[in-house]
Amino acid sequence: ADEQIDGSFVHLRHPKSGTKACYLLINGTLQELNWFKPRYSSWFIGDSVCEDGSLYLGSVVDPLFMVLPLLEESRMTKKADEGGLFRTLEDMIYVENFPCYSRIIPLLPGTLDAICDSRELQETRYYRLNDNKVLGWLSCKVKIS
Repeated sequence: ADEQIDGSFVHLRHPKSGTKACYLLINGTLQELNWFKPRYSSWFIGDSVCEDGSLYLGSVVDPLFMVLPLLEESRMTKKADEGGLFRTLEDMIYVENFPCYSRIIPLLPGTLDAICDSRELQETRYYRLNDNKVLGWLSCKVKIS
């Protein structure tokens, strides 16, 4: 049986550098795309040679890593001992010149409770980053790898 693979490219800020990076949104996963081009390389494809030996690699990325810097920025507080404001997810991940963040919202709802406190008011859910939860989540990520 033929499976249909539906994927699209999205441009998001790299969580470490903040620079624009290309990701692949495919089958409910987010993948970071990396381009590898050795100086001298080619590919053998069937009976022919492709001179461009570059390779694109897609690595699955936890979408929480992509929004973690945005959640930190959205606290809107200057004091380290304050937890910050509760805000809607849409407000927290809005980034000017990066409209694709709205495309990863469907990947987040079940996972945000791992790093955020949440409140519901009049059928709207509000979130606030929780430092203790973030540290626990990150330590689990380190133990898994």
